[in-house]
Amino acid sequence: MENTLSNLGNSVSAYVPNIVAGLVILVVAWLLATLASMIVRRLARASKIDERLNERKIPDALGQGTFWLIMLVSLPAVLSALGVQSALQPIQGMLSRLLGFLPNLFGATLIFVIGWFVARLVRNIVTSLLKTTGIDAFGERLGLRESEHYQLSGFVGMIAYLLILLPVSVATLNALSLDAVTGPLSAMLNTFLAAIPQIFAAALIIGLSIVIGRVVSGLVASVLAGVGFDSVPLKLGFGNLASAEEGFASKTIGRLAFVTILFLGGMEASRVLGFVALTTLMSNLIVFGGHLLMGAVIFCVGLFLANLAASSIMASDVENPKLLAGIARFAILFVVGAMALGQMGLAKDIVNLGFGLLLGAFAVAGALAFGLGGRETAGRIVAQMFSEVRAPSLVKPVEPTKRDVA
Repeated sequence: MENTLSNLGNSVSAYVPNIVAGLVILVVAWLLATLASMIVRRLARASKIDERLNERKIPDALGQGTFWLIMLVSLPAVLSALGVQSALQPIQGMLSRLLGFLPNLFGATLIFVIGWFVARLVRNIVTSLLKTTGIDAFGERLGLRESEHYQLSGFVGMIAYLLILLPVSVATLNALSLDAVTGPLSAMLNTFLAAIPQIFAAALIIGLSIVIGRVVSGLVASVLAGVGFDSVPLKLGFGNLASAEEGFASKTIGRLAFVTILFLGGMEASRVLGFVALTTLMSNLIVFGGHLLMGAVIFCVGLFLANLAASSIMASDVENPKLLAGIARFAILFVVGAMALGQMGLAKDIVNLGFGLLLGAFAVAGALAFGLGGRETAGRIVAQMFSEVRAPSLVKPVEPTKRDVA
């Protein structure tokens, strides 16, 4: 028992220097980490990096990161002093990998920070220069709200900011040398950067379409209002539309012109971006919209002619003017409606079949009306014709007398 206690005491006394050495190393590392953390915090606050990034916790985060990094680096020395070899080898391997990755991390951080500052500087310069040119007033005429976040100069500055920051992000990911993680992200960003010219061209097309559409819309509305187009709904019998808004008809045509131009611009933008299916769909919609518009024009012209014919009949001295006006109006609207539906391409076979059946019904009805209504007259005519044919045979021959025989 005494030998056991003696051996234990000798082992503990022999291990005490290791414990003391480990504690000394740990205390020194703690002091160095605390001092370095304070220096980093003060430098970060002196550089006002928190104000520039709008984040007040950045100096504290940098200080804590520095503290724990120094403590982590000193951990193998503490474990070596304690003689804990089984735990020392995995930690040394982890630290060697971490320290080997630190240059890549530092380089990537430096690239991103420099690129970020350059992007912010370029954004501020571009925004300030564009503000001096008065481009924001032009943006307000295009419909952009009067706000710092919605001004045209700020929008262009943000585009310049992104165009610089995206390549910087690719360079940052490449500097990390983590192909398994950064490879797909770099490929995605490279694909996006390669598509930037097409995206810029598509955005330019959309912007020009909006500008041209607004100009053409206002011009069309003004010209139509000047020629008295706003009275057309009233002539067609849509008085409620004419009174709903001043200049309703001309403004509606102007809006339609704007939507058409914008739709054409969107189709061209989708073609530039390589969206084949979307381009085909929009092209088909434009063709169908043209057919619909032409059908609507045909129907409106027919409605005008139907109203004109009905008014002329009502103003005449014929019997039953309301009935005749209704029949004329219905006949014209039916023919014009069939033509409009045919132009729109809506069930052409059904429209043609219905139109043919209705014309056949009119023909049969006319024949029946003529036949039944003229039955008595036709009977008298036939009887007269029959009597004229039978008249010569009804005259008796004259017999000779005895005197004539002698």
